[in-house]
Amino acid sequence: MKLFVSGLLALYVFVHFNTSTIYADIIEPLKKNNTVYLVGYSAGWYNDSWECIKSTAVNSTDNWMERILYFAFRTTSYWINVSVGFEITLNTSYITVGPEGWVQGQFNAGDIYSILIYTNDSFVLSDSTGRFSNPPCSLWMTRPTTNISEVPETTNATFFGRCPNATFFGYDNSFCLAQK
Repeated sequence: MKLFVSGLLALYVFVHFNTSTIYADIIEPLKKNNTVYLVGYSAGWYNDSWECIKSTAVNSTDNWMERILYFAFRTTSYWINVSVGFEITLNTSYITVGPEGWVQGQFNAGDIYSILIYTNDSFVLSDSTGRFSNPPCSLWMTRPTTNISEVPETTNATFFGRCPNATFFGYDNSFCLAQK
């Protein structure tokens, strides 16, 4: 299972939502008190040291949600489980990441991500910093899956149609639980 580490940064701990517009339901999977799992990425962002990336909602009010990002880091002979917090501000079509911190530096992540598509159980984020002529993407689901047929058709079409060298790898929950 290979990871798209740039997608990590799209999931900061505090999520603030713009609830004053008709787009209050934007990015439903992040608004719910659920876990989202990284299941795909643009192959150019491959890093075999990171696996089992997910974000879990911790606390929320009408305007914000606290989320924690969990991932496993592989050393030469064992895994280290890490949990890190981030802050995201959501708009109707993009996520702004900030402030800069350890995770951004570690993963060479940007600070703005476009929301290419979302459904009730999936979404695709794309780096929008202008650092890339063909920006990399990440694919997220609200449930762990290793079966690409569980990704909604519209999300799948967007991911493979708009993301360079899109790779679905899934999230193997039994493997990830064994890394604890």
